[in-house]
Order: sequence, then C-alpha cells, then structure tokens
Amino acid sequence: MRTKTIFIIASIALASMLTLSSCSTKTRAINQLENLTYDLRDNCSNYSISDWQEAANRYIDIRKKINKHYKDYSASDKERIGKLQGEAANYVAKGAKSSLISNIGGIASELKGLLEGIMGLVGSGSDK
Repeated sequence: MRTKTIFIIASIALASMLTLSSCSTKTRAINQLENLTYDLRDNCSNYSISDWQEAANRYIDIRKKINKHYKDYSASDKERIGKLQGEAANYVAKGAKSSLISNIGGIASELKGLLEGIMGLVGSGSDK
C-alpha cells in the first residue's frame, strides 16, 4: 500500500513538473519575441547586414518555439503574439527604409561628385 501511494505521489509530481516546464517554455517563447521586438525598436536604424541576419535567425527560432506550443496558447496569448509580430514587422520596415535612405544618400553623393568631375573636365576642355 505504501509503495502504491509513493508511486501515485511521484506520478503526480512528474506530471506537474512536465506541465510547468511546458508552460515555462511557451511563455519563454513569447518573452523572447517581446525582447526581439524591443531590440528592433531600439536598434534597427543602426543594424548592419549581419545584425539583420541575426535578427532574422532569432525570429525564425522563436517562431518554431511558438508554433510548437501554438495549440496550448490562450486567446490572449495569441493576441499578444500577433501584436508583437506586427510591431516587429513595423520596426523591420522602418529599419529597412532608414538603411535604404542612408545608402541612397551615399550613392547620390558619389554620383554628384562623378558628375561634377565630368562637368569639370568637359567645361575646361581638357582631354586628360
């Protein structure tokens, strides 16, 4: 009888630990998505290509974890996930726009210098 009681208690304890572990993992995935979103918000305008690659890899890993536990999330969890994904997408778009504008600015300056050089040669009649 005592062995049976110990077995039942051990089974309940194991089931509780597995449930808590699963909750912790699914909550951790949402927290990681939130942290990524904050990181994008705070730093995306300064991201290099390797920073964007790292952010993309982080996002993929987080999505895999979320997908693994998706059926276990409550409606409010799913709403939070959607909101965070939308915010992250917004920061990605803003960061891409910022990078594009700064790159175009650099190219525009280079083109301006090139045109000035050409016009200077044409205007001086030099055949150097």
